[in-house]
Amino acid sequence: MTENSDKLRAVVLAALMVFSVFAGTVALSGSAAAISGNNLTVGNNEAGEESYYQYNGTLADSVGTDTAVEEITLELPETTMTGAAVQDLSIAGSTVPEGNYSTSLTNSDSTLVITFTETQNVTNGNDIGLNVSNVDNAGSADTYTAELTLLDSSDTEIDSGTSDYTIVAPSTEDGALLFAGQEVNYNTNGDGYSNYILRSGDPDDDDSDQALRTLNAGEDGLISIDTESLDTGSYYITGDGNDVLEFEVIVQDFSAEFDDDSVGNTGDVANTTLEFSSDNRASQFDVNITEEDTALDDDELMDIFGSDGANGSGYTAVDADLDDDEDEDGIRLLNVGDGEEIETTFDDVDAGEYNFTFQVNDTEVSDSDSIEVTETDDGELSFNDSTITEEQGDIAAINVTFNEATDEGHLIIGDFADSGYQANISVVDDNDDGVVQVMFNTYTAGTADGAPIVWADGDDDEATLENRDADSQTIGDLLDTTNDGYQLATSTNTGTSSDAFTETLENPDELGTLFLEERSTDNITTWVAPDEVFDEYDDLDSASDVTEAIEGGYVTESNSLAEGDVAVFQVQASGLAGIIEDNTSDLLTFFQNEDSVPFNLEGPDRANQEQRTVDLSSTSSVDVITTNDNNVFIVMDTTDGGLEWQGDAGDVDDDTSLTANLTVTDNRLLDSDDADDDQTVETDFTSVEPDAEFDGDEPIEVPANEDATISGTTNVAPGTEVTVRVQSDEAEARFIKTNESVMVQPDGTFSAMFDFTDDATVDDTFEATIRDYGGDQVSIDGVVVEATNTSTSADTTTEGDTTTSEGTTTEGDTTTSEGTTTMGDETTSEEPATEGGETTTTTPGFTGVLALVALIGAALVALRRDN
Repeated sequence: MTENSDKLRAVVLAALMVFSVFAGTVALSGSAAAISGNNLTVGNNEAGEESYYQYNGTLADSVGTDTAVEEITLELPETTMTGAAVQDLSIAGSTVPEGNYSTSLTNSDSTLVITFTETQNVTNGNDIGLNVSNVDNAGSADTYTAELTLLDSSDTEIDSGTSDYTIVAPSTEDGALLFAGQEVNYNTNGDGYSNYILRSGDPDDDDSDQALRTLNAGEDGLISIDTESLDTGSYYITGDGNDVLEFEVIVQDFSAEFDDDSVGNTGDVANTTLEFSSDNRASQFDVNITEEDTALDDDELMDIFGSDGANGSGYTAVDADLDDDEDEDGIRLLNVGDGEEIETTFDDVDAGEYNFTFQVNDTEVSDSDSIEVTETDDGELSFNDSTITEEQGDIAAINVTFNEATDEGHLIIGDFADSGYQANISVVDDNDDGVVQVMFNTYTAGTADGAPIVWADGDDDEATLENRDADSQTIGDLLDTTNDGYQLATSTNTGTSSDAFTETLENPDELGTLFLEERSTDNITTWVAPDEVFDEYDDLDSASDVTEAIEGGYVTESNSLAEGDVAVFQVQASGLAGIIEDNTSDLLTFFQNEDSVPFNLEGPDRANQEQRTVDLSSTSSVDVITTNDNNVFIVMDTTDGGLEWQGDAGDVDDDTSLTANLTVTDNRLLDSDDADDDQTVETDFTSVEPDAEFDGDEPIEVPANEDATISGTTNVAPGTEVTVRVQSDEAEARFIKTNESVMVQPDGTFSAMFDFTDDATVDDTFEATIRDYGGDQVSIDGVVVEATNTSTSADTTTEGDTTTSEGTTTEGDTTTSEGTTTMGDETTSEEPATEGGETTTTTPGFTGVLALVALIGAALVALRRDN
């Protein structure tokens, strides 16, 4: 037994020895399967520069004989080879023709793939060489490893090799301006020098030249100098006595300051702006931010200055390892510059004073600023007016105010459980003025057809109806009048679900009430305005324009409309604003819809014929304006022509009586489909041709005074400016006088003033004309007569021994002109402006806008009576 055991042990040991030999052989073969003699040459090894890469090596013995190669890859980490080109590919000393392969890129364009059109045979010991040009180097100075790999048709590696290479910092440009703290780099590779010296001063000025120290290049051939240890001034580097690089060092100007000394810690008041300034550095730079007392960790700093590392201003915030403490060593803002504004927020930051240091990363210049964070009250939404009253069908304006801690929340109109209606509205104060005016259309409320129900007045704020299709909102009929009104509720909740709005109903910030009253249709009035007023007030296309023009007396009540004037039909009716707003896209069609709120201008009754109506589209324009005091103004411009009948029935004749009527037939507004419940208002007026005439019999007599007047009447709108001209009848006209600013008064009269003392004599005859008023030119003959002793007119007060006219009292020897009051021995007059033989004179004391203001009498009284 012992002998057999020994024999068995010997057999096992022998087997183990044989196996170990084979195992050793396999391991050796594996280690030999790599390209040998790897060598990589980089033409320009500066970071970010373009260069060629030349890789050389010898294939391993493991490659075998005539092994088929399908693909060769060259990986150069962090490079960009989008423009790279293969300059040479050689195997066993023979160049592979370009047509035998194609190229592509992988791995973020840092790996070049060469694919052969037909497999290329290689043998162990073959030399392989690859030259690739137009490669963009890695952007950072570091040591990198290049890898060349040969693959067969099944992507199995045949052989591979690696070679380390160094990318150095880019060389400083000759003559560069550097900021103290930045590095100066000089790449010695290839310059042929061995001894380098840093010198101060100007190389062209021996008196300022001074050697400072010798310089040594690193293994990568780069000389680096930290300028923090250098004084400001000029420097240069010499190589073997030759100037190789000049540079200048200055200190960077830098400041950092918060816009506010104090901020809150909730909502908008937690936001402020940090501004960087650097007057002498135009390029961008990086800034390290630390908090002096380390009360804020890096995550909190990121939240304040740039959460998630992304900001809309072009800079990026990143966590930075500024010291050994990874959590509280600060953050870095990348790519900021002079005038950069950093939007910061101290939301959820504990109250207290915080002291920040801002250091430019490459120059180490720094500045500091502190800010006080205070506790902010909870956000709250409230009402400017908690009680609002409107008529059914009108638009209710609900002003929601925001305190400084919030800019969004809820507004709920109604409570479905109590009033059978509820509108859930999200509101956002985007312009940060603390208020959103929510417009609520009580005509479209309750509908589900897509017509606007709520919106925010203004372009920046937002008001969104969140339950448009819910049963609580789609009630169908016009909102009822209720004794208790519709509850208004606000909160800072921002959810859009029904549960979120239920929370607002249960815990509101503030409550209010919207009361709706029954609507009515009451009256219609016709006003007229001249074209000048239409142009002055932006075509009277807004409520403020119309109201201001009427209150200023520039639009007057009238029962006639001359061609070329503007008609303004004032309808006093409540509850129409909502339906008009719902049809603003085509108001002309809306007002011709017999099932809505039709507005018509009807002609007189005709025996056995259908009554004709005016074609509103034949006018220059028709605008509709609603006001918040239940007035609707329909503005019809006829400046481009007269009125026309519908159906191509021709023009409306002069002196035609017309009836303007507006009828409310909309079933929703009336809550009825019975025609007997329709509501109509109407007024009569006459369409007339513009006409004018002079006062007095022909020839009219005008005294040779400096303020002689020629008057007349016209049917165009008061406030119209007309032109009156007088021209002598002599073959060679001795005088031509023109007054272009003669204002038509509220009673239709006009009066033009002229000076007949300078170039006219008694018995001179002339022709007077009125023009530029919209109608045909009207003329009358006239004659100059003896001057009167005293030339006065109405509104002048004189006393004493004088000759007076109506309403005139004089004292002493006085000559007065219109609109002046004199006492004693004085002579006062209004001298007309003259130019050549033409004079333009405006009535003294009653010119331009003052004349228009005089129209206020009838207009303002009528408007106030209507209101």
